[in-house]
Amino acid sequence: MLNMRDLLSLPLFSSIDSRMREVAETISNAPLVHLNAPASLTGVLAMAHLEAACLDAGLPYSRRFF
Repeated sequence: MLNMRDLLSLPLFSSIDSRMREVAETISNAPLVHLNAPASLTGVLAMAHLEAACLDAGLPYSRRFF
């Protein structure tokens, strides 16, 4: 079994821990998450990870490429 570490517990992220948790709570309480990315290979690959995270978390989302 894979043991996942909380990245925010690392010293590197200690200065932004509380802000990141606030943002995560805001996103998870939003009625709809809007995902925007450039219409490029990089944008599509980045969007795939974000969409997967939304699906895993059960968050409704819409996507747009520009």
